[in-house]
Amino acid sequence: MFRRVAVLMVILPGLAGLFSVTQSAAQTSGAAFFQTIVVDPYSQALGEATVALRGYPSAATINPASIGRTNTVQLGSNINPDGGGFFQTPWLPDAIDGVWVASQTVDVRFRRWAFGYQYKEFSFGESDFRDAQNNLLGTFELRDHSHKVVAAYALRPNLSVGAGLNLIRSGTVPVVVGPADFDEATTVSLDLGVVYGLDFDVPYARLKPSVGWSLTDFGRKLRFGDDDFEDPLTMMMRGGLSVQVESDAQWLRRPMLTLGLHGALSKTLVGVDEKDGNFESYGPFEALVKAWKPVEVRVNPFNEEVAEFKTLNAIDQLTTHTGLEVSMLKIFAVRWGGYHSSKYLGDRNYDTFGFGIDLYYLALDYSKTNTLDSPFYKTTHWRLTARIPLADSPDNFWPELLKAF
Repeated sequence: MFRRVAVLMVILPGLAGLFSVTQSAAQTSGAAFFQTIVVDPYSQALGEATVALRGYPSAATINPASIGRTNTVQLGSNINPDGGGFFQTPWLPDAIDGVWVASQTVDVRFRRWAFGYQYKEFSFGESDFRDAQNNLLGTFELRDHSHKVVAAYALRPNLSVGAGLNLIRSGTVPVVVGPADFDEATTVSLDLGVVYGLDFDVPYARLKPSVGWSLTDFGRKLRFGDDDFEDPLTMMMRGGLSVQVESDAQWLRRPMLTLGLHGALSKTLVGVDEKDGNFESYGPFEALVKAWKPVEVRVNPFNEEVAEFKTLNAIDQLTTHTGLEVSMLKIFAVRWGGYHSSKYLGDRNYDTFGFGIDLYYLALDYSKTNTLDSPFYKTTHWRLTARIPLADSPDNFWPELLKAF
């Protein structure tokens, strides 16, 4: 574990902006934190406030209960039109070069069941080994990756539950074999989720409220090599509410205008206990309870002799997510969002913007982070989704459109 931390300190100085120096990394994130990185532009543009929404292509990342589109196979991937690896979306492009995420998904929903698979890979970038004379000895690339298998079941038409199983591998991939030996670790984690929605008429419109909850990456801790310290997984709990309003006025059997308001709260369930100068991280069951207790964080720079601390209660430790979407005919959509975490626990505060074009068989989504003073400034994501219908669907507007012309 400590060798791995040393490597990260050399390769990723820019990550310091993500995990505030006022709090130890063991309390703001754990191992395999790449699992919590959301690169789906639909969710990203809405501030990741999508835990109560169903059917979007990368839903398995947020809530396993919300996967799948009725009678449809969906295949989606992030793409990078700006060059580099076409399926590798850059992460923190202006802060750290060569750091990217790849995320491909496939899901299908038929009758009450939905199934999905997601592959995710996170590259920290390449680093060189050099001797005292600066001669190149070798190169390595630090990568994590995971395989996620998900299933969801509709207990009722408006109530779905879901579960996912993750196979996570954390370690290095040698580009050129170097002289150092780096440890790898493998573990399995569990995702759980539920989403409940209503659907009823109001004057001039149709109202669709929904609520959702999820717990992701509940699993045993990782141990790297012979290290005594075990790294906990970055387990997250999310809960949220969404309200969508569809106008009664329609064309192509679709509402002319749809307005969506979305909000969510999330909490990273990671922490450590200190006893006699020794640190021990929480196990998954401990974290469900202990990670909610008040924590003390240092609020002044570490190079100052007298330390100053602040106590954060459970509410202070929550991250808030907000999103707004305006859609015309459910074909063209514009989205805005906000992501706000505590100044002392990550200090990730930024606003997002995005749009989407959904042509039933093919959809394209885009998101961009707008906040100038955020390390995520100018982070953009593109995602392409292909759909294969398994039966006739009222969502297919093409027959009506062709008749109209």
